Amino acid sequence: MPSDLRSAPDDLNACFAVAATLAVDGRTAAAIAAFEAVVTRWPDVTVAWANLGVLRRRAGLDESAIDAFARAAALQPSEPSRHAALAQACHAAGWMERAMAAMRRQAVLCPGDPEAAYNIGITAPLVGTRQAARRWLCQATIQDPSRAGAWLRLSRIATRLGSDDEAWRALRRSLVLAPGSTEAWGDRVRAFEDHAAAPRLIVIDPDDDEVWVLAARGAADPAETARWLARFQGREVVADATVRLARQLDLPEGRRWRTRYERWIERYEISDARAVAAEIAGWNDPPTIDLLMPVCDPPVDALDAAIASVRAQSYPHWRLCIADDASTDPAVHAALDRAAAADARIRLFRRTERGHISAASNTALGLSDAPYVGFLDHDDALAEHALFHVVRELRAHPGIDFVYSDSDLLDQTGTRHSPVFKPDFDPYLVRTANYVCHFAVYRRDRVEALGGLREGYEGAQDHDLILRLMDSDPPPVIRHIPRVLYHWRAVPGSTAGNAEAKPYAAKARDRALTDHLARTTPGAAIASTDWGPRVIWPLPDSRPRVSVIVATKDGHALLRRCVDGVLGGTDWPNLELIVLDNGSRRAETRAYLDELAADERATVLRRPGPFNFSALMNDGAARASGSVLAFLNDDVEPLHRDWLEDMVRHALRQDVGAVGAKLFYPDRTVQHAGIILIPDYVARHIHVRLSARGHGYMARAQRVQTLSAVTGACLVMRRSVFETVGGFDAERLAVDYSDIDLCLRAGTAGFRTVWTPFARLIHHESATRGGYLSVEKRQRWEEETAAMRARWAARIANDPYYNPNLTVDPEETPFDLAFPPRLGQPNLEDGPVRD
Repeated sequence: MPSDLRSAPDDLNACFAVAATLAVDGRTAAAIAAFEAVVTRWPDVTVAWANLGVLRRRAGLDESAIDAFARAAALQPSEPSRHAALAQACHAAGWMERAMAAMRRQAVLCPGDPEAAYNIGITAPLVGTRQAARRWLCQATIQDPSRAGAWLRLSRIATRLGSDDEAWRALRRSLVLAPGSTEAWGDRVRAFEDHAAAPRLIVIDPDDDEVWVLAARGAADPAETARWLARFQGREVVADATVRLARQLDLPEGRRWRTRYERWIERYEISDARAVAAEIAGWNDPPTIDLLMPVCDPPVDALDAAIASVRAQSYPHWRLCIADDASTDPAVHAALDRAAAADARIRLFRRTERGHISAASNTALGLSDAPYVGFLDHDDALAEHALFHVVRELRAHPGIDFVYSDSDLLDQTGTRHSPVFKPDFDPYLVRTANYVCHFAVYRRDRVEALGGLREGYEGAQDHDLILRLMDSDPPPVIRHIPRVLYHWRAVPGSTAGNAEAKPYAAKARDRALTDHLARTTPGAAIASTDWGPRVIWPLPDSRPRVSVIVATKDGHALLRRCVDGVLGGTDWPNLELIVLDNGSRRAETRAYLDELAADERATVLRRPGPFNFSALMNDGAARASGSVLAFLNDDVEPLHRDWLEDMVRHALRQDVGAVGAKLFYPDRTVQHAGIILIPDYVARHIHVRLSARGHGYMARAQRVQTLSAVTGACLVMRRSVFETVGGFDAERLAVDYSDIDLCLRAGTAGFRTVWTPFARLIHHESATRGGYLSVEKRQRWEEETAAMRARWAARIANDPYYNPNLTVDPEETPFDLAFPPRLGQPNLEDGPVRD
């Protein structure tokens, strides 16, 4: 008992007064201790628990504060303010489901309180219930029609639900009530694209450059547009949207300004033609590459540009094999005749019947006798040094069967934009989408052995070819050139600008993938998603035993939610839970662990001592009986019942080592969607704070893929793989990086690390560990960072699943352009891939 209370230890009023005085004096720690003594001695005093909750929140002790508020609400369940305080604490800590439950109890007790309805309305979307949010916000606007914020939030929810008329009415009401609201005017300008309203927003917020551009878009004539854009005169760097608008209107600034990508091109793309020519001249027996171009009534100017891009190649040893697929436009015929007459390296064949792109491509293939063939669409273009870089790669790595490059888009003015910087070849990602696409060069004999492109798969014929090549014997050698060698023209109706422009292509893709799975993995199936197909790998009839391993210390509330999610909220028939207690001291935690130990599905191991994540996980694995190990943080809770099944489906694949999940912060933004390797800090999470449905770069936040590493907060691995690589490194990587190191060691042993977005869990990140506050912890982190750099220096410098043209600057967002790019390092191999 605190010394302040010893004078009257049995007098509730005196003890309470002492605790309250300490709180008023700002002596928070002492006040907490005093109120803890009060509730220990008199556990039914509601106001003492409530005050203890306030003080613990003030001290940053969120979990214990929530426990105190919950006790107060339990003692006084008919008092709305108790549930309101609990809801506020849970909301601030990110425990949205629990906050919602407390808010609903408050609303039941105060059915006419617009504040309660509003709070539920703004919280409901965070737990994925937008329809409920609309109902509660409608109720809030009925109970208090003068609340502008409720109308604004209702407008936003209605927009997300596709109710545009309702959204517009709610937004207008919000603006009537709060005509100076920057948020409301911003929604009107941006969400409703009412660019004519932008001048009003500029009056309120004149420092927002984007609004000036939107005002220019809403201008009545080019002169007015130019007046709005005059704000940017004299600037060397402006937003890309400003550049594009100025060019659309043919303003002088549009010719002077450069987009960020254009500045990157000017700085880093090869421009020394003489150096390239000198290198080519020094090559012995350079190979010929035949470019296959099926043609069918393209715009003539685009066709001329495509052919011109071939003739402009710095590498001279090429042929262009054109198969005209019975074009009907005389201008196209004339253009092809001119091209064939102008350059003897151009071979032209005219088909008399239209066979579509696969048949025409095969006709072009029949014109080839070169060792390598590349594919070029009739309206796209090659970069000047495309073939030079391809042959350089072929010379550096003899035996290549297939090589592909990065690409970008061409708009209708010929301006390059939207580069796609791809990872190295990944069979898991390519099963979800043909991210490889252009520029693609194959060994001709491998293509011919496959029978060329298959008819009936038009729209996905190249995707089908890649999948069949993957399945062929011997396994193909595939390389990636991280340079933009292909310019894909984005025109109306083109898949370059819109992947949904050709619905038949998606059907053909699904047929190609179904065929691939039938050849390689009988029993596998595909399911459709908004971002492409999802492969459902088969499970054995006898489900393997899965051991879920969790370390904990004094995180009672979090641990209970984690355990409830594993034992009660997970659909897996053969499961055990192993909890390693790293020295819990709180009575409620120890009592819960005793309760848990009585459950036949769970084993509790007492492991006091300094925190060593790796040692704890190794100890749990040693005691586990399952053939599959699932390592889980105690601050992680499942969001759906089949999370483990999805991860196990991947983990049972023979080429897979570690499997990672998609983890969210409590507000449903992304906390973990995989890990990339970066030189400054070894590793970094990607797509952090992206919305749950945000697609991310190349839609990679929504697609299964191989990555260098995933977090150990939720990691599944077969026991055999874990034992092969020696488990976690408890000696040199006790706390940090041991999960990354495990993934990388599995990679060197020939096993992939796969991340799936279909296993979704909430992660209250490091909630029971705390931050790096001590000198000791900082020193340990530096030592473990140095150990990782020494062990994995080459791999950290060149992550094969993160393009070197993308930034690794810790101050910038992953997938932004790198200034400068990290080109020049060789591609690294993980080792033999087990299929």
